[in-house]
Amino acid sequence: MKKLTAILLSTICMLAFAACSANAGSDGSETHAEDWGITLAVKDVTVSGLTLVCSQSGGIAKGSLETGSEYWLEKLENGTWIRVQPAATPVWDMMSHLIPRGESIEWDVNWTWLYGEIGAGSYRICKTIVDFTESGASEGQFYCAEFEIKG
Repeated sequence: MKKLTAILLSTICMLAFAACSANAGSDGSETHAEDWGITLAVKDVTVSGLTLVCSQSGGIAKGSLETGSEYWLEKLENGTWIRVQPAATPVWDMMSHLIPRGESIEWDVNWTWLYGEIGAGSYRICKTIVDFTESGASEGQFYCAEFEIKG
């Protein structure tokens, strides 16, 4: 069952990654069809990475909230969020991370393998979160946390 969940999560994440603009407002802001109580925040930001904190509190998720290892960076340019182009083709593992209800989890993210060191500016890191129901249905939404790199 875990293998099937990981494959399904990976597939959904790839589709959501390719079509993440479907969850973006015209100004690049996030929009969410449903409130799952998810909040992303960052700490320990450097030019090569950060610690990503994912908290879940309240919301109306129907099933198990999970995410994979995949993420992407966007940079604010002239008031619009633009996806940072990777220097390498990303290859993601099939790891699935459960987001416990009412708790927070953290990931250390080092993006030098994917983006190199990033320059000064306003950025956000984004991840797709998937709600898996017991019936096997799933829905993905992306969430972002903003951060600054000082020059």
